[in-house]
Amino acid sequence: MALPVTWLDAEESILVATIQKDTTWDEYHAAIDHMITEAARVKHRVDIIFHDNVGMPKGNPLHHLKVGSTKVIKQTNIQSTVIAGSRGSTGFVRSIMEILAKSMQMAQARQKTQTTAGNGLMFRPTLDSAVQFIRADRERSQKDASVK
Repeated sequence: MALPVTWLDAEESILVATIQKDTTWDEYHAAIDHMITEAARVKHRVDIIFHDNVGMPKGNPLHHLKVGSTKVIKQTNIQSTVIAGSRGSTGFVRSIMEILAKSMQMAQARQKTQTTAGNGLMFRPTLDSAVQFIRADRERSQKDASVK
């Protein structure tokens, strides 16, 4: 598979899809479906990372990203989606993805309760910084939950 999906941690709480040079949009959709299936197997928070140092598959990404984002939003235990890597965080495509993310975040907020609504789409320059962001967000969430 040109878009492998693996659990990053033993707790099965962070899924990473690593985009390869020859990844196709069909493989992207298969990876999204696999991530949804994996997240549905567990009852705790799951965050997903798309690790992209090579760029997106060829062709217009808008329809594909919208379909994938809609599926992710419907999986209630997925909290954050992070695009990590040198090719996933710059340029025109990022601008389009940010616009799409804002509209998807609004849709997500309508579909989920305040306590389960995710962070939407984030961009980080490296896989390590994406993992650091997720861990910091989890710590903040736990502190917020203990205050309530």
